[in-house]
Amino acid sequence: MTDGAPPSARGAREMGSRAAGQILVRFGCIELVERILPTLATTPLRAFRLYRSHINSPISQAESEYRTSVDELIEMCSLLSIVTGDIRAALDSYGAPTESIVKILCHPAVERYMTVHYPMPYGIVARAELLGTLPRGLCERQQSERRSAEWAPEIEAFFLFNAQILSDESLLNFLFLLDDHFVGGVHISELQLALANKEEMAAWLEEAGRAALLDGLERFLDFAEGLDHYLGNLDELPVLRGRVWFHYSYWFGHGGARIRETVAWLSGALEASGVVLDGPGSPTVELKAVFDRLTNPYHYCSDLIAQLDPLEITFLQPIA
Repeated sequence: MTDGAPPSARGAREMGSRAAGQILVRFGCIELVERILPTLATTPLRAFRLYRSHINSPISQAESEYRTSVDELIEMCSLLSIVTGDIRAALDSYGAPTESIVKILCHPAVERYMTVHYPMPYGIVARAELLGTLPRGLCERQQSERRSAEWAPEIEAFFLFNAQILSDESLLNFLFLLDDHFVGGVHISELQLALANKEEMAAWLEEAGRAALLDGLERFLDFAEGLDHYLGNLDELPVLRGRVWFHYSYWFGHGGARIRETVAWLSGALEASGVVLDGPGSPTVELKAVFDRLTNPYHYCSDLIAQLDPLEITFLQPIA
């Protein structure tokens, strides 16, 4: 017996359902929500203070843990949206606290956190899908792509790619350095100085823990090349390509002023430093080209952005 849907559509649903279950377990959905809700049950002033920009107002370790929980919830919803096309159905089918998630994502403090302080296009789109407010044209385009024969294998490739990222400790530590500027007793300014001078690099690497960060940088460059390759093969699925770029856009400078400045520095360093990360013949020029593509929203995402005018995602601009 079949449900009358074409094989590609059935395969997409089945793959999406399996992936959704793994995502919900990986993020510990129920526990995640239970950690966040108390922070929103306080006074509005306290909630807005917790979910503030930390550029001019540093946050404590305890505050950071709560904010990380919100980041993870938004990331989880983005993943569910990409692999299933229907967050609410995915959450409901696994008994997740759907309405509590809606309450969190629609709280004014969280809304400002992910639209102003740390603009997250992936979170904005995922929330709109959860609320049923995505533009109709975009919904139709997504459904059309999901019915294509290419969709299920490309989604599976994305899911595996993302799983590798989540399990790569060296890469995650480096991402934390990009985001927080400080990890394991090392400030990002040390890496900036080392990349600018080979002699500085040699001396810097002699200190404990530094080699691991350089390994993390190499993993980040591998991640960028892998993502660029994946997105470059999605010409037939432009909406999916845009959604995947959205999901990783923070790490390519689209999540607030500080990450934008950091990624602009790293992109420039690849071009100007001459530091060889992979031995003689390191393709520094090609890496710079990869960064140019990934930091420009309109290279891989123009089709999706054109569909999103009602959501007012106006903060996406190429990085100079």
